[in-house]
Amino acid sequence: MERASKGKGVKRTNKTPLIFTAEYADKMEKARSLKNSVRRSAVRANLVAEKKKEQQKARRTRNQLREKLGEEEVPKELPKTIDDMRVANDDAVLSDEEDIVLQDEYEDHREGKVPVVWVTTSPRPKGRRVLSFVEDLLTMIPAAKYVKRGKRTITAMCEYATEQGATDVVVVHADGADPTGIMVCHLPTGPTAWFKLDGIVLRKRIKNHGWPTVHPPEVIAKNFTTHLGKRVAQILGGLFPAQPDVTGRQVISINNKRDFIFMRFHRYEFASDEAVNLQELGPKFSLKLRYIVRGSFDPVGGEYEWNADQQGEQRRRFHL
Repeated sequence: MERASKGKGVKRTNKTPLIFTAEYADKMEKARSLKNSVRRSAVRANLVAEKKKEQQKARRTRNQLREKLGEEEVPKELPKTIDDMRVANDDAVLSDEEDIVLQDEYEDHREGKVPVVWVTTSPRPKGRRVLSFVEDLLTMIPAAKYVKRGKRTITAMCEYATEQGATDVVVVHADGADPTGIMVCHLPTGPTAWFKLDGIVLRKRIKNHGWPTVHPPEVIAKNFTTHLGKRVAQILGGLFPAQPDVTGRQVISINNKRDFIFMRFHRYEFASDEAVNLQELGPKFSLKLRYIVRGSFDPVGGEYEWNADQQGEQRRRFHL
C-alpha cells in the first residue's frame, strides 16, 4: 500500500468492491471540496484505505464465525452483479405469449416472401473500412445488393426502393472512416429502427474464417424476453428469409446480452451426436438500440414506438 501522505492512490490487492454508505459519501464529498489538490488526494486515499480496512475486518469476523458455527449458520454472501440486481421489466413476455404477433408489417415475411434488401451508406463514405463492412454485409444477408446513395435523402431512398420492389433498406452511417450506426427501414409501412454500431471485426480480420455460400442461413434470436425485444428480433430477423436452406449449414445468431445485441455468422458441422464444430464466417459486430419509429423514415412527423433518450439512466433495468 502506498503512503497516503504522498497523495497517491491506494493499491487494491484484490477485486473486492468497496461498499459506499451515506456517511462515507459525505466524507468523500467534503474531500472533493478541498482546493489543494495534494491534500485532496491524500484525504481521499486515507478514506478509501480506512473503508477497506473496515471491510477486511468484517470479512475476517464472518470467516471466523463460519468456521465456528458452520456454513448453515453463516452462509457465504453471493456477489452482487448487474444481472442479480436486475429490476423487473413490466414489458416482459409471458410464457403463453411466446408466439405473439406484435405487428402485421411482417406478414408477407412469415408467409415465405424472400426479403429484398438494399444496403447503402452515407452520401460520401470516407475510408475503405466503411465499404469493406458493407461488402461483408452483402454476403451475410441473402438477396442483398448495394445501391449507391448519391445525393438522395433517406426518405427519397426509401421511396425509390419501394418503387423497385425492395422490402428493406439498410443504411450504414459513418463518423469519419468508421461505421458508427445502422438504420433498418422496413418497406413500405415501416418500422424504422436505429442502432448504434460497435465492435466491428471484418471478415478478413477473423483468423481461419470461412466463406459464406448462397444458401439462406438459419436465424437464431436469443434472450429477447420483452415485447420490445421481440420487436427488435422481428426487425433484424426480417432481413433474412423465413425458410432457411439447411444444406449450407449456416446460422445467424442474434444474441441479446444486457441490451447489447451481438450479431454472429457461423457454419456448423456435427462432429458427433452431441458435439458441433463452428467456423466463423464473419463479420461480427454489436448493436445498441436507440429508437424505433412507426412507419418508414420520417425525420419530421415520425412517431416513436420506443426512444432510448426517454428512458433515463437506469443501469439495472434492461429493455430487451
